[in-house]
Amino acid sequence: IDSVLMQTYPYIQYIIVDDGSSEFDREEIHSYIEKNKNDNLIEFEIVALSHNIGTVKAFNIAIKLSKGEFLFNLASDDAFFDTDILEDWVQEFLDRDALIMTGQSAVYDISLENFKGFYPTKREAAILKRRCPDEVFRHLSKGNFIYGCCTARSRKLIEQHGGYDEDYRIIEDYPLMLSLSRQGVVIDYWEHPVVKYRQGGISSPDKFNSVYEKDSDLIFASRKAPMAIVNTIRKSP
Repeated sequence: IDSVLMQTYPYIQYIIVDDGSSEFDREEIHSYIEKNKNDNLIEFEIVALSHNIGTVKAFNIAIKLSKGEFLFNLASDDAFFDTDILEDWVQEFLDRDALIMTGQSAVYDISLENFKGFYPTKREAAILKRRCPDEVFRHLSKGNFIYGCCTARSRKLIEQHGGYDEDYRIIEDYPLMLSLSRQGVVIDYWEHPVVKYRQGGISSPDKFNSVYEKDSDLIFASRKAPMAIVNTIRKSP
């Protein structure tokens, strides 16, 4: 929350969706934001769900409530990289006329103190820099490297392609990136750290569970056939 309140961007709408947490105190959070906000926080809303519906649907609730031209996801255990990131990121969108843009995720330990490195890797970044959706799709089919925590979208993209796929429960980014790249959408890459990503979240290896496994199986099932078709076309004379 502090990393949002400290941003220099002049027009911010801040939407918090709590997905049925047992200890979430809506009034405490509301009071904290009211006390610490600056004039650039034009509007904020806190949605406290009565029960857990999953990351995907929770994100879509926030999207439906949003009014801005650019949407930036921020998980509750992560933080924006610095105070200028939204201002600089919006300018990148405007300069490039981009629909969607992913940046660097600065990976930290769970204390958010010890820096581990950057994602995507240099090899993955090189793929993104070539701005070829077909190449991106082929590499994504082997594993995700465009993460929701460091990816922002324009209103125009959402109007054209909708929100996250609610066939999934907790994996929102991977199916979306596969779908967009397969449809020929260029995913712009900004070689700049945009978030401090805290290891230990629900998608971490030590937190792998049956819900995540079910989503992963669905991704494989829904993308296997299209990938086979792409390979067949590429090998044709």
